[in-house]
Amino acid sequence: MKKYGLFLVLLVLSTVASARQVIELIPLQSQLPQDIIPVIRPLLGADSAINSMHNQLILKVEESQLEEIRQLIRQLDRPPQRLLIEVSLEGSGQGRQSGYGVKGRINTEGNSRANVRIKEYRTRDRYDSSQTIQATEGYPARINYGRIIPYQEYDIEVRGNRLSQRQYTSFRDATSGFYVIPRLNGNQVSLEIQQHRNRYRPDGSMAVQDASTFVRGQLGEWIRLGGVGQTTHRHRQGIVHRSTRNSNDDQQIYVRVTRN
Repeated sequence: MKKYGLFLVLLVLSTVASARQVIELIPLQSQLPQDIIPVIRPLLGADSAINSMHNQLILKVEESQLEEIRQLIRQLDRPPQRLLIEVSLEGSGQGRQSGYGVKGRINTEGNSRANVRIKEYRTRDRYDSSQTIQATEGYPARINYGRIIPYQEYDIEVRGNRLSQRQYTSFRDATSGFYVIPRLNGNQVSLEIQQHRNRYRPDGSMAVQDASTFVRGQLGEWIRLGGVGQTTHRHRQGIVHRSTRNSNDDQQIYVRVTRN
């Protein structure tokens, strides 16, 4: 049945081909048709066409252009290369968060008990970091950036006239990330940046944001992807609790792609 389908495609193409056009079947060895067809199609004339079936390209093209298209397909139909992606993050940030909460119990016999929890962290630093990621051409690689921030917590417990205190360090994950898909054309590299972000709205529902951008550069050169900046100020207060948070972060991200 598949052979008959291929025959019908060739028959239809041959009936509309002019005397100056030829029909060529080109089997692919490494790449998928959907990765090659978008590159070839803009190069064809108005009466030419390219389709695929069973991992073969079906090309209807002017005879004078056939060899040029063949060579281009051979260049594109190669095994994906192994790459190294170096990531450099430069930035600075400062922040402060503090808060307390109280819970307790009082009864008619005069016994009382209260717990106070205090959280506080302060950061003011400059952070330069780098990482190296192994990647495959045409496939997404994950890049993470950000920091793990330590902060101090205090537990204070009051029982009658006695007071006890406990201090310990916790960590807040402030990392984020995105996917990068590298593609090569000679010594030029194009990077597709895909970012997916979930954000909670004030009503409790979730907003999903997807963004995709492209940047280009040369192999072995640093390429600036852009900056990530964020400033926040939050303040909440109640009868027996209070929390305040201020933070400011500014980061610049650079990548360099080399063959592995």
